Amino acid sequence: MENIPLAKLVLKTAETEFENETGLFNMLQWGVQKPCGTAACLAGHTLLQHGGYELAGPHVFRRTADGQYFAQSAISWEAQRLLGMSREERKSGGHDIFYNFSNELALDTFRTLIAESEVTEE
Repeated sequence: MENIPLAKLVLKTAETEFENETGLFNMLQWGVQKPCGTAACLAGHTLLQHGGYELAGPHVFRRTADGQYFAQSAISWEAQRLLGMSREERKSGGHDIFYNFSNELALDTFRTLIAESEVTEE
């Protein structure tokens, strides 16, 4: 994974939301507006933390620079691109990191992927 700073920001945000039980980190939501903020999975949080993307509707993001829309699975492909993540890294741990329905397992897998990417970078 090439964009480790973005990955760490996404991880920190997701961990904070999960630990505080806000419901704003939820692997079952691509992106949904809630009264307290935007609930999103790792892919949705990647777009939000990267900047230049906004929630355009339930499970739809819009890139503000060119107006391109990303819905559902396209959100995960855009997140993969922004993170500089290979197909192999995306499937690390024996499953697709963006299609993991367990918040805990998704966070654990993402932490491991970041740690492995940092070692590789050295």
